[in-house]
Amino acid sequence: MRGIILEYNSDTQSGFIEDEEGNCYPFDIHNCKSSIRPMIGAEVDFESDGDVATDIDVLSAYTDDYHPDAPKTSAASKMLMKLSLIFGIGAFLAVMIYSEIERRQINETQKQYHEQLMKIKAYVNEGNCTEAASEYSRARETRKRVYELGLYYSIEPFAKQAHAIEIAECFAQSNDFINALKILDAEEVHDADYLRKASTIYENAGEKSKAQEAKSKADKYDLAK
Repeated sequence: MRGIILEYNSDTQSGFIEDEEGNCYPFDIHNCKSSIRPMIGAEVDFESDGDVATDIDVLSAYTDDYHPDAPKTSAASKMLMKLSLIFGIGAFLAVMIYSEIERRQINETQKQYHEQLMKIKAYVNEGNCTEAASEYSRARETRKRVYELGLYYSIEPFAKQAHAIEIAECFAQSNDFINALKILDAEEVHDADYLRKASTIYENAGEKSKAQEAKSKADKYDLAK
């Protein structure tokens, strides 16, 4: 079989040969039958007797692509390079799989939120304020996931309050101001139209100070435009 002398100590006249598959065999000068002196990097033809190289024929002083000062690639180094390549491919595939899962999660969350908004709108149009409020509560939980995914600003402006003001108006029309006021969140809203409608509901519910506060905020946002 063919191989290359990886190590050779001229004092002990012994060393190691690596075959083409990366296996290492010890040898000494007595196993050599060639007149060419063994040298690190020399190409050899040899036989193996168990784990020992025998009948070694040194074919050249060193191979054309070998330089005595250049680092030698051992079997362990080759294995490490293979493992590094496998790890790199595995990491790339893991990133691709994670990205695909995240993309699907984003699409499913967006779809769920918009379906909930359409249900709320339908319930309000039917005058079914209670079901609209229940769907609004579920939509708020979905909206939290929307925030977590960083998609808040990708949804339509009218959807950011999930039709809260429409639900409040639905209850107010039935003189159910207790539930109407539960839905309103004027302190956290920065939309002038929402605030003006909220002001009317507060006024009809007898909440004079809140009505005035909502109207003042609406006027301020109108002036800022």
